[in-house]
Amino acid sequence: MKHKQSILGLLGCVLVSSSFCADAGIYNGHNLFEWIGEGGYVVSGNFNYDNTMPIVGADGSGDVLAGGIQNLTVSFFNPSKTLLYTIQNISNGISNYDLLNFHFDTALKQIVGDNANGLFNIGQDLVSGDLHLNGAIGGYSNLINYAGDTLDEIQNGTGFTVIPEPTSLALFTIGLAALASRKSVKK
Repeated sequence: MKHKQSILGLLGCVLVSSSFCADAGIYNGHNLFEWIGEGGYVVSGNFNYDNTMPIVGADGSGDVLAGGIQNLTVSFFNPSKTLLYTIQNISNGISNYDLLNFHFDTALKQIVGDNANGLFNIGQDLVSGDLHLNGAIGGYSNLINYAGDTLDEIQNGTGFTVIPEPTSLALFTIGLAALASRKSVKK
């Protein structure tokens, strides 16, 4: 029994370490984010980034290493919480869309828009079927369709809920629990 718990504790710690050290130890920060409009539309996503850089982001198509963001995936949901579609805005450090302006403060764990005026653009390039979220952090933002129609908005105080990536936290908790149970068995 003691041997089994030791292995479980060790496995938990190894999994936690590997999740924090993905991509050769460079891109080891990971977060989820969510924007909820006044009409109930939701834009959520996840991204991983180089946490040695103070601000990471992407500005337009083709950014090599996208300013410190390795991957950015965004999903759009209607007010009934039905998934409309998911896109990968940044893949392997390359930004796939021109209308992408996304910046994140790695110390504060906040989406900050661009460095000049807090503006952000997340979505596709507005061709048939695309959705696009744009606005200013702390100001107005809207979700628009390819025709330029506003589907949802936030009039004042746009913000994103940024959530630490849960897998690492869960694995860390499992590892700690296994180590704690091992210690109590020894007593």
